[in-house]
Amino acid sequence: MRPTTILHVEMNDLGILFVPDSAKTGAFVKVFISWSGTRSKETAILLRGWLPKIVNDIQPWVSEVDLAKGGDWSGEITTQLDDADFGIICVTPGNMERPWLLFEAGALSRQVKNVTSKVAPLLIGFNSKSDLPRPLSRFQSTETTKSDMLKLVRALNAECALSISDEQLTIAFDVWWPHFDIPFREIESRTVKSPPRPRPDREVLEEILQIVRSQQQQQQIRESPGVRYLRSVEGREPSTEALLHGEPTSDARKQLYASIRESLSPFGVSIIKMDLESATYPRIIAMGAGNDPSRRSAAVDMMKRHYPSFVLLFQD
Repeated sequence: MRPTTILHVEMNDLGILFVPDSAKTGAFVKVFISWSGTRSKETAILLRGWLPKIVNDIQPWVSEVDLAKGGDWSGEITTQLDDADFGIICVTPGNMERPWLLFEAGALSRQVKNVTSKVAPLLIGFNSKSDLPRPLSRFQSTETTKSDMLKLVRALNAECALSISDEQLTIAFDVWWPHFDIPFREIESRTVKSPPRPRPDREVLEEILQIVRSQQQQQQIRESPGVRYLRSVEGREPSTEALLHGEPTSDARKQLYASIRESLSPFGVSIIKMDLESATYPRIIAMGAGNDPSRRSAAVDMMKRHYPSFVLLFQD
């Protein structure tokens, strides 16, 4: 049962009740919207703008819009998949077996801290739900009818720490439904004149392998002694990105520094500097071990096992 919360509620020009940002205390529910192909992409972008108008506390992410130009796209997609609380897969008959879409669906359905992320395939251009093949058919799919889309919106609202009442949700949905239904019908009926050339399977598989390796590295970092130490001290799960860029608190850096220093101490190694802003990898600049190559090698091996994101360098 959710705790009872008294909130300041306002009414906008359309007569819809909403909770202003200043009154919110809950974190956003992160929604990863997966797409492949023109109709799927346009539907994903439409959902991205439409859903938060009904459920204010959700934060949709669509790669076509939210992926920074010139950035590490594979790393960003991995981070977004890892952080997502809810996934929507925009499925068409033309993309339902594409490796990339199936990979993102599998990544979204993983379990983190014994909690399974919610995944909802959104059917575009299907006659019925029974037309969806496995493995996507194992998820509870959503048709683009008004009644089914309302169920999807209710599921998203249920994930929010400060969910609105079903009565308020239904009112907001009825007002905003035409803003989805009309443009979606145009997308659904549109014929793609020149479908894009299918990407070679090898290229797609190499990209998937790159993301899988990145996910494995992030999992190793989360299980390292430094992160376990921060988890026990702060009582929460520190993000890999925050650790590497020092965003949680200055105390978090000090605690990570102390943990690594303690791990290196048995090898006679002292830390000179912990460089988290390195352009390549976070670095530990160290000295000691009596210039003994075997002890230094053992220290490097320990860092690779327990702190795989760091590079240990000796100055002397």
